[in-house]
Amino acid sequence: HHLLWFIILAYGILGVSYGLATPPLESSDEYKHFPFVQYVQTERRLPILDPEKPGLWLQEGAQPPLYYLLMAGVITGIDTSDLDELHQLNPQAFIGNPNQIGNKNLIIHDPEREAFPWSGSVLAIYVIRAVSLLLGVVTIMTTARLGNRLFDARIGLLAAALTAFNPMFLFVSAAVNNDSLAILLGTLGLILLVRLWQDVPDPGQGWWRYLALGLVLGLGALTKLSLGGLLGLTGLSLAWLSWRTKNWRLFFGGGLLVLGTFLLVSGAWFMRNWQLYGDLTGLNAFVAVQGTRDAPLTWVGWVSEFGTFYRSFWGLFGGVNVAAPELFYILLNGAALLGMVGLIRRLWSPAARKEFVQSGAWLLLAWVLVLFLLLIRWTVISPAFQGRLIFPALAAINVLWALGLLAWFPAGWQRRMALVFSGALLFAALLL
Repeated sequence: HHLLWFIILAYGILGVSYGLATPPLESSDEYKHFPFVQYVQTERRLPILDPEKPGLWLQEGAQPPLYYLLMAGVITGIDTSDLDELHQLNPQAFIGNPNQIGNKNLIIHDPEREAFPWSGSVLAIYVIRAVSLLLGVVTIMTTARLGNRLFDARIGLLAAALTAFNPMFLFVSAAVNNDSLAILLGTLGLILLVRLWQDVPDPGQGWWRYLALGLVLGLGALTKLSLGGLLGLTGLSLAWLSWRTKNWRLFFGGGLLVLGTFLLVSGAWFMRNWQLYGDLTGLNAFVAVQGTRDAPLTWVGWVSEFGTFYRSFWGLFGGVNVAAPELFYILLNGAALLGMVGLIRRLWSPAARKEFVQSGAWLLLAWVLVLFLLLIRWTVISPAFQGRLIFPALAAINVLWALGLLAWFPAGWQRRMALVFSGALLFAALLL
């Protein structure tokens, strides 16, 4: 517990520093997300996305609304009527191009307006950033719990540190962006599903556990559409459990409880999309504003965009145009490869693979794969191959990464090496 609180304290200090180092509206897509929040705060309703006049929120106006509703409530009482004056886009900004030296800022800034003590929209942005950082604290604690439940406290603590000190996670958590809530709900949904796999209750007696999972999945769908993939994984898990136990009440009874709660929580949002856009997800309106690819991706194109994928997983800041030193990416990619090979070594024997499945650890791998496939599908439609988009599975990735890293060392060395890996990433995050 002391180590976990140290990780959270270090995360908090780093997160605040990332938030203060990043000017207002310069964090990850913040110049689109904050206007959505501000509109809900001032108008007391959700925007309707018009591709002809999309508003300051652009395509984000078609995003699921939960994060924006919550944050609008957080800043109630703050006068944000100065947003139009603050939101001055820089027409010369090189968005998405870290190779350009100048014009990194998306916004033309007035240092006097943004100076402390903050007021107006600037104050609202920093308040929301602080609340988003708190969501990250719960994600870190849940990640530790997930690793501890599936393996041991050492794996849980290392996975928590790998999450807390990931510079891109810090950057996203210190931003006005629905990713922070999506990451938390994705992690909560996963641990509830793992618990269900490990100790599956009869739907008639443990009904509340199915309702809890359906509630989290419904809230997830109201935050980010990709979290709907966790509903599909839940259906697969319940079908497998029913087949293994020859008790199909788990699938039909438990599955109905999960699905019914999911629809009760999120169904009105899908119906609104259908009425407004003729599409349950609202993606047609989203794509109409964001646009699609000019030409299909080739193999060379995929290889090229993979550079953006791993950089934006480890740390690619601003408008995807402020990169870390190349050595940072080389070292982190090397550590990821080391963990991947270590995981394969650990699971090489049939007995280890059997335990991996029986414990429910396979769900971590499956959740990562589901999100990655959804991201590939989305990237085929629109240029969006960013590593942060699979962060709802970040806890799963880091538990598996921690398991693979420590698999290289004997038991007596694992504690020391966990401290080495955690300390190295903490140091890198601090430098960045």
